[in-house]
Amino acid sequence: MPEPLDSESVLAALNGCSLGKHLQIFPELDSTNDYLKYHKHADHDHGTLIVAEKQTRGRGGYGRFWDSPARLGLWFSMLFIPVSHSIDELQWRQLGPEACVKAVHEACNIVLFPKWPNDLCYENRKIGGVLTELNRNRNGIYRVIVGIGINVNQTENDFDTAITGKAASLKMIAGRDFDRQNILVHIVRDLEQVYLSFYQENGMG
Repeated sequence: MPEPLDSESVLAALNGCSLGKHLQIFPELDSTNDYLKYHKHADHDHGTLIVAEKQTRGRGGYGRFWDSPARLGLWFSMLFIPVSHSIDELQWRQLGPEACVKAVHEACNIVLFPKWPNDLCYENRKIGGVLTELNRNRNGIYRVIVGIGINVNQTENDFDTAITGKAASLKMIAGRDFDRQNILVHIVRDLEQVYLSFYQENGMG
């Protein structure tokens, strides 16, 4: 079994980053997005990062099941509590894909392209997905949950036969294993950059 992610190492690598300070890594969850939405302590702070080594009910677009095997990919969700509602829903849905494309290129030297509305692709195969959900918590606070799944170190045999030839991993593209923590840290840092740039473009400074 590949090595698990280590919260202390991730937090140290994110030093100086405004996102990810409130980090929880779970061996298994049904869905990281659902955890942020429905957990009894769901009034989480801005920048809360929930990571699961495995998801049993991971979701993609249109409620489709997202295969999330243990320690082979990255399955996580980031919570944003915007100070302004000036960023519209379309911009929120662009945030995750833009950050992921930038981060994977930086960390892995692989160029992905976003395919509307949820997919991250390499050529004609799906490498990952971004599920952005906007809601309000029980106190009426406006929140945005950005859920990200990236296939990192799977081989062809790790995918269900139903998606053989349709899905791939970064390892399958490059022919080598990748450091999942390094990719996670790059994505979180790039999420922060894109988020802040969206606010600057909307006159928030």
